[in-house]
Amino acid sequence: MARKAAEFVQFKLRVSEKLRRDIEREAKKNHRSANSEAVERLSKSFEADAAGQWDTFITTMIGGSESADFLRWLALQMRDTNWSDTGSRGLMIEKIKDKLEAQ
Repeated sequence: MARKAAEFVQFKLRVSEKLRRDIEREAKKNHRSANSEAVERLSKSFEADAAGQWDTFITTMIGGSESADFLRWLALQMRDTNWSDTGSRGLMIEKIKDKLEAQ
C-alpha cells in the first residue's frame, strides 16, 4: 500500500558529529527540536533549488539579468502598493518612470 503524501515517516540518516551539533545548536536558537530543524533546512534546500531554476529560466526568457532585476523590483513594488488608492497608483507610475530612466 502506498503512503499518503501528508503522512510523516521515519527516515534514518547518518550525519557527522559536527553536523549533528550544528543542527542541535540551530534548533535551540529557533526553539524547535533537532528533527524539526533538519526537516525545515532540507525543505528549504529543495525550495531554493526550485527558485534558482525559476530565476535562471526567467532571466533567459526576458533577455538578461538587467531585465530580470527590473522585473523583480517591479514585482516587489507592485506587491507593496495599495491599488485601490489612486495616489498610490500615480506614485507607482512615477517610481517606474524613474527606475526606467535610471537604467
